[in-house]
Amino acid sequence: MSTKPIDYMVVYYGDVAWRDLVVRWNGTGTSWRLFEEGVSEPLYEGADQQYIFTGHPSTRYQFRVETTVDGEDYSSTVLTYTTTLPAPINLGTSDVTDATATLTWNAGDGVESYEIGDVSQSYAVVGASFDPTFTVTRLSPSSRCSYAVRNVYKGERSRWSRPITFFTHASSVVSAGVYDFAPSSTYVWRAGRVGSTNPSWAPTNSNWFHGDGFVWGDNHGVQSTYFFFGSPNPFNVLYGATVTKCEVFLSRYTTGGDPGPVLSRVGLHENTEKPDGEPTPTDASVDVGELNRGQSGWFEVPTEWAEQLIIGAFADGWYWGGCHERFEMAKNVNASVTPRLGMIRITVG
Repeated sequence: MSTKPIDYMVVYYGDVAWRDLVVRWNGTGTSWRLFEEGVSEPLYEGADQQYIFTGHPSTRYQFRVETTVDGEDYSSTVLTYTTTLPAPINLGTSDVTDATATLTWNAGDGVESYEIGDVSQSYAVVGASFDPTFTVTRLSPSSRCSYAVRNVYKGERSRWSRPITFFTHASSVVSAGVYDFAPSSTYVWRAGRVGSTNPSWAPTNSNWFHGDGFVWGDNHGVQSTYFFFGSPNPFNVLYGATVTKCEVFLSRYTTGGDPGPVLSRVGLHENTEKPDGEPTPTDASVDVGELNRGQSGWFEVPTEWAEQLIIGAFADGWYWGGCHERFEMAKNVNASVTPRLGMIRITVG
């Protein structure tokens, strides 16, 4: 059959991505028949050039339209249209405690159930619900949590909703005092200088690097040390606390480099583990003070940094660097000496 009397045929939807489907066509015919492929009876017969019906989510539809002009039958080519299953919207929380939180979202029109995913665990499914609400349990106090939800219909799953991130409540009021935090791992980034080796990572496991120390000097060029606290955030035990001081512990090695005092700078980065290249600091570094050979001590940094570490916004790393060449810094060789280099001290109250 020729398709000349039929100009076009389109399918689109109304307010919901799979409901209120509209099949529309145009041509010179005066009477039309709309068929769904595989169904002998027409969906529609009449003079109108569109047909509206309620579809199903995640369903493949195939349509063709026919007309008769001057006693000759004409048929359009087959049009295929696949509906989508939309993701839930307006995900929120209520009744948050130190160990539980209730998630709520808008009910999905026509869906069968919902799955809840833990965003921090690569969206691992942690529960299912037939209603647009779910209570997450066994959470840790003062913890940063992030979840998403997806619709389920006849084995099909929508994309995940926009995640919701929240903090559980502290189990009790944070007591006034001084709290120390040590990094989980440390690496030196050899930034290099003219004539030196290419920039690279070096583990802090030699006599120069002393486990969790760091070094600048003639042998290696300008260097920065990066501490990785990892996840979950170790600082969140202070969530809700009033911070009055934040300090870092620095120790300069006893030999090598410039004999005079040298300036140290510290800052934050967001990496949870050693990246391929040098991490990008999240903020401007701060000059914390000068150290002579063999000198060590606590150096104060902005309290805003502690607050960022506690809420998890920048809780994943700390770096030292940006200093003069020709000097070394490391923790005491004696492993029993505390506090260790890289320790952060936060004073509450």
